[in-house]
Amino acid sequence: MFNEVTAILVAYLGVFIGLLLSKIAKEEVSAGKQNLINLEHLLRLLIIIVFFVMLPTTIVNKFVVAVILFVLAMFVKKNYYLFGLMLGMNPNFIMSSLVLIYGFPFGSLMHNHKYSGILKKTWQFLLFALIGIAVRGFI
Repeated sequence: MFNEVTAILVAYLGVFIGLLLSKIAKEEVSAGKQNLINLEHLLRLLIIIVFFVMLPTTIVNKFVVAVILFVLAMFVKKNYYLFGLMLGMNPNFIMSSLVLIYGFPFGSLMHNHKYSGILKKTWQFLLFALIGIAVRGFI
């Protein structure tokens, strides 16, 4: 349990590292905004693929999880929260690393916000990750 929570917290730090990078290199963020958006899309797709490949269940359970995540995605509209849920369900090194790396462009694109504002916007990531840990016991 300690390793899982540590992996989730490390992945969560990616947003703040991305914000710090955007504060250090302001002109690069504005010039490379489209590249950061493209990187965010690519990492989002990679996280979803890795999640479903590494989910240790049957194909039927994977389909049920996919449907549930799809329905949640229609209502939540925040990918970072869904990644918290997926990371909680499958907290391994690869998933936490991918979510950490996803946090870099995510945090960089939020360069107009302060740390407290980002914390207010992303604290649900931790909540969804803990829900994912709880749900993992039922899959």
